[in-house]
Amino acid sequence: MGNGMAWNPKRATKGRIAENLTEELFRELDFHVYPYGWEKTVPGLAKILGRNKKRIGVQKSIAYSPDFVVHHEEKGTFFIEVKYRSNSSLKRKDAANYHEDTLFVLFSQKMIQCISQNELTSGEELTEKYQRKFMLGSRSEFGFDKNDKEKIREYCEHAISFFGEN
Repeated sequence: MGNGMAWNPKRATKGRIAENLTEELFRELDFHVYPYGWEKTVPGLAKILGRNKKRIGVQKSIAYSPDFVVHHEEKGTFFIEVKYRSNSSLKRKDAANYHEDTLFVLFSQKMIQCISQNELTSGEELTEKYQRKFMLGSRSEFGFDKNDKEKIREYCEHAISFFGEN
């Protein structure tokens, strides 16, 4: 693994489920969702880049491609990188190599949060502490209305019931 962590099947599975939940949620919110991450657009390179310790140039750009591009006629177009962390933690180092327009959607055992690459690289962090400004439904970028926020709450409850399990 490129991040130095040992492969953990349980964590990897939860990460893929978080991606699927994000994709379905944004579709439910009337966004067009386009898979974008390197695992989806150039899957043959995943193994090569995973073995290559020296990521330079094109390889580095590909490795830090966000998971999705989401588009809504009125709300705009966004890069979305999905993460799962049982400890609700996302720090500056997690965002360093991503495009500045990337929004990180973080699933944890307690909540679904969202933070921009700019906020992370400026020193903001996601933690287990509830902060309204980082709740997905509160993000001004998306302009969610009352119905959208209710759908997000439903997804959040479902996700917490799943991710809260050990």
